[in-house]
Amino acid sequence: MSSPSSPEPRRVAVVADSSAAATAAGRHGLRTADAVVSLPILVEDERLDDRMDSEALAAQIATAQAARLRVSTSRPSLGAFADVFEGCRARGFDAVVIVTLSGALSGTADAARAAAAEAAMPVAVVDSRAAGWAAARCVDALVRAAESGALDSLCAGEPGLVDGDGAERARSAAERSLERWRCAATLPNLAALRAGGRAPAAAAGLVKALSLRPVLPFGAGGFASVDMAMTPAGAVEKALRHIGLDRKSTAKADAVPGPEAHASSTVPPSGPRRAQDREIVVETFAVPHATAERQLREAGFEGSLVFSPLPLVLAVHLGPGAMALSTWDGADGVS
Repeated sequence: MSSPSSPEPRRVAVVADSSAAATAAGRHGLRTADAVVSLPILVEDERLDDRMDSEALAAQIATAQAARLRVSTSRPSLGAFADVFEGCRARGFDAVVIVTLSGALSGTADAARAAAAEAAMPVAVVDSRAAGWAAARCVDALVRAAESGALDSLCAGEPGLVDGDGAERARSAAERSLERWRCAATLPNLAALRAGGRAPAAAAGLVKALSLRPVLPFGAGGFASVDMAMTPAGAVEKALRHIGLDRKSTAKADAVPGPEAHASSTVPPSGPRRAQDREIVVETFAVPHATAERQLREAGFEGSLVFSPLPLVLAVHLGPGAMALSTWDGADGVS
């Protein structure tokens, strides 16, 4: 029997797909998922071995794309979800919450719901409407909620896909973790997105014809628009503008006097305000960290940088040279 001071065993497992498995998240204090469902990556028609080292996989993908081979992703099979759910049950969990890549980018959430409907335990599905580090923040929030017992009402549900109070609590916890989140990505071109049918043909043609650098602000659960810049430096500056951390936005925010100016803000008065106190998570694919840092410093960003590899399922669609910038510290009122 456990001692009175021992915490009760956690009843709800938190599962993520591989797009939310931010490599560096655990090293920066984020709770990580109890289990991960891999999203298959294929070169031509051959599935890559996701048991390989992530750096070796990234190199293989970049080499294939440079050789103009067809690189694609697929939603996990129902069997892959079922194996993970059963593994959680075998470990003593009574219910599962699974966090998926944004439904605007992938059919993974739909596949998870279909698999959950056949599960032998209650399963709630949370569409993160995010990816990468932001989805990892959702995972962290849900693990903390499960540890507190806030999601235990899921355990009273019937086996299969569940909704109701427990599922709503899970969705709310995920949504709160993304308050004030902004993200924008810079790419060398739109070739990988266009190959996957995810880039407007007109924009891709313009980028190619004029040698422009695309900038993709994240909104409504996906990359909803394409901005453009003439140079790599200009692209980084535009990306910072989209997340509210360019020179003009931070200077305006830093000039706001006193804590009373933050009375209606979701960020407490003690939160980061000065430019040097802000933080960006930089997720890259085939971009040296030194290069990314130099570009951000030259664009005027003075705060902290946290580097993490871009999840490979996203790297496939954004292509080598992609750099995604995420922050929760951006200035308000930035388009």
